[in-house]
Amino acid sequence: MTNAEQLRQQKARRLQQLSRLARERYLESGGDPYRSANEQQLTKAEQEEFQNLLSQVFDPEYIQRYQEK
Repeated sequence: MTNAEQLRQQKARRLQQLSRLARERYLESGGDPYRSANEQQLTKAEQEEFQNLLSQVFDPEYIQRYQEK
């Protein structure tokens, strides 16, 4: 596995962590367990990190490779 792929996987894991954190906060605040949480459960810094990671992990090249499968 290349360093670039390892870095992409690390970023994807961080995205998962942030998603779980948002879900946890959503449920703790009395949210419906049958609905998904959204970015409002994250702090401003976490939201910015999430958006930056999304654009890095799912870049146009990655999306194109996915669509070709």
